[in-house]
Amino acid sequence: MSDQEEGFGFAPEHDAPIPYMTRIRDYYQTLGYGAPYRWAHYAEVPFAPLKKKLAESRIGLITTAAPYQPDKGDQGPGAPYNGGAKFYRVYSGEIGRDHDLRISHIGYDRHNTVPEDLNAYFPLA
Repeated sequence: MSDQEEGFGFAPEHDAPIPYMTRIRDYYQTLGYGAPYRWAHYAEVPFAPLKKKLAESRIGLITTAAPYQPDKGDQGPGAPYNGGAKFYRVYSGEIGRDHDLRISHIGYDRHNTVPEDLNAYFPLA
């Protein structure tokens, strides 16, 4: 790190983000899927201002969390991967109540994600 960069609080060179897109493309190529995976992205994204107040609006939140299912085994914080707890339906609920959502059904960065903190993967608070 140069003296010029020192004052900015830059992370060291070895502490770089994982190149997920490259890794996923390479993974599917290795599996024999032909052309590399192409992520959908757009040069311009249309903006549409709300027609009513946010408090009066219905919004969607996309998350990998799934509702707790007691019959599907351990799904608590720190639980091992539990593929049986996957969830394949639209989940809907009011924001004014607690939601018991869990993330044991997915592979996630268990070093940097805090499964005890619902707001880490279902940020409504």
